[in-house]
Amino acid sequence: GHRHNNMCDVESEQEPFSLRSFIQELLKECKEELEKENVVEDRIRIVCSKQQSLAIGPFINQEEAWPRKNEELSKRNREDGNQAYQDDKFELAILLYTEAMRYAPCNPVLLEGEALAWAAANRSAAFYQQKQYSQAIEDIEVAVASGYPQNSIYKLYIRKCKCELELGRINRAQAAFDSAVEAIEWSGLKKDVRSDLTVNLQEAFINLAKTAGEEGIKEDKEEPTGHAKEKLDIPDFLSIKNPHPRMPAASDAIRVKFEPNVGRHVVAERDILPGEVLFIESPLVSCIMDEHVESICLVCLRYTTSPLPCPTGRDVNFCS
Repeated sequence: GHRHNNMCDVESEQEPFSLRSFIQELLKECKEELEKENVVEDRIRIVCSKQQSLAIGPFINQEEAWPRKNEELSKRNREDGNQAYQDDKFELAILLYTEAMRYAPCNPVLLEGEALAWAAANRSAAFYQQKQYSQAIEDIEVAVASGYPQNSIYKLYIRKCKCELELGRINRAQAAFDSAVEAIEWSGLKKDVRSDLTVNLQEAFINLAKTAGEEGIKEDKEEPTGHAKEKLDIPDFLSIKNPHPRMPAASDAIRVKFEPNVGRHVVAERDILPGEVLFIESPLVSCIMDEHVESICLVCLRYTTSPLPCPTGRDVNFCS
C-alpha cells in the first residue's frame, strides 16, 4: 500500500517580515566593523554592503512592514487644523498640522509632496500667530521645498518677511521681500492686481522695517546647530566647573582608587556640595521611548515643538 506522508504536504510558513528584527540582526553582523569606524558615511557603507541590505527591497514594500504614509489621514488632520485655526485655537492647530505633516506622502528623494507642502504652510501660519517666528520660518522653507503651488507662494514669502522683521533681521527680511515681489510677478494674477499687491507689500515692508529699526536691529548671525546648539542649551548648573585633569568627563572632586578587597572605586577628594555635578558623559546607546516618539528628533534626541517628518515613514521625526 501507498503510505502518504502528511509532512510533505505541510509547507513551512515563513514568518512575516519585521523591520525591527531585520535591523537587530543586521546590526549584530555589522557590530565589529561599526565599532572600528567613527565616520557616519563609512558606517552607512558597511551596513549597505551586507547581503541582507541588498535583499531588503521586496520586503519593505510589504503592506505592514513599514509605518506607511496616509494621504487621507493627512487631509483630515489638515482640515481639522484649519477649523482650529479659524477658532483661534492655534496650539491645537499646530498639533493637528503636525499630524497632517506626519502622514503626508512625499517623494523620498526630492522631498516633494503637495500634502506636506500645504500642511507645513498652514503650520507656519499658526506658529506666526503664536509669535514663534523661527519655527514659522522653518515651516515656510519646508513648504517651499516641498512644492507649494507657485501661484500662491508669494503669501509664504510675505509671511517670512514679517517673521524676519519681528526677529529684527532686516537683511533676511529684505531677501524675503524680494522673493515675494518676484513670486507675485509669476503668480498668474492680473497685471493690475499684481501692481496693487506689490505697492501694498512695499508700504507694509517700509512700516514694519521702520518699527524693527526703532526697536533695534539685530545682526544676521548664523545660529548654532547640532552639538554646538546642544552645548549652549545646557544650563550652567549642569556643567562641571572644575574638570578632572586626567578624566575630562569627571569633576576634580573625585579620585579613582584601587584596593585589593574592594577593587577599583571612586572616592571624594574634597567636600562635595549637594546637587554638584560629578560626571557628564555621552551615552553609548540611546533610543526614543514610544510615548515620546512624536516630539523627539531621531538624530539628536532633542525635544522639538516643530517636528519634521521622515519622508518615508510616519513614526520618525527630526528637528531640522
